[in-house]
Amino acid sequence: AMVRRQGAAEEWNTNMINWQARILPYMDQAPLFNKIDWNVEPGSGGTANTEARAYEIPAYRCPSDPGNRGKTGQSSFGPTNYVTSTANTGSYAAGGSTYQNNGRSVMFLNSKTQIKDIEDGTSNTMLSSECVVGHHYAGINATSGTVCTGTANQRLRGYSWFYAQSMWSWSYTTLIGPNSDLMECAQSTGGTALLGSRSKHVGGVHTLFAD
Repeated sequence: AMVRRQGAAEEWNTNMINWQARILPYMDQAPLFNKIDWNVEPGSGGTANTEARAYEIPAYRCPSDPGNRGKTGQSSFGPTNYVTSTANTGSYAAGGSTYQNNGRSVMFLNSKTQIKDIEDGTSNTMLSSECVVGHHYAGINATSGTVCTGTANQRLRGYSWFYAQSMWSWSYTTLIGPNSDLMECAQSTGGTALLGSRSKHVGGVHTLFAD
């Protein structure tokens, strides 16, 4: 699961806690995983989760990106360079907490996608890629799906490996190419986001496929 809509009855009680928190036991971070209180709503609150979300996890950072909490302005959240694909759509609602499957991505709200469901094959399906921590974007919806206007003065990109508050914190679209010169944009109240994959290392942006 990616995030859970607040107030929904769902066995995957994630409360907008990100996918990177869910895989912590597989990243040799079981003690940190066990600190998380999955019953707090929203998930960023509570004493245990306030402590957990602040951890810096080296495996969730790209060594080529010097971005840090100072760059995002979020001192109580450990940043991440890794985001998941929402394919060629940026539509979302309620700050991303009710983002629904568009039929073209693996990870989404309460996803239970299995390997057998990936009809194009796992080696042809993007799962995750990179973002630059604190990369500026405009706090406005994209128009015509692929055009951002306004001023790129928001800097929450990659601010938290823990909290999937909005699309800028956990996702990227394929509407624009890697390291695009186009302005990115997203609005917390819902609409259409335009968020690309980015990196600072030589050789372009790394992408993890579903295989």
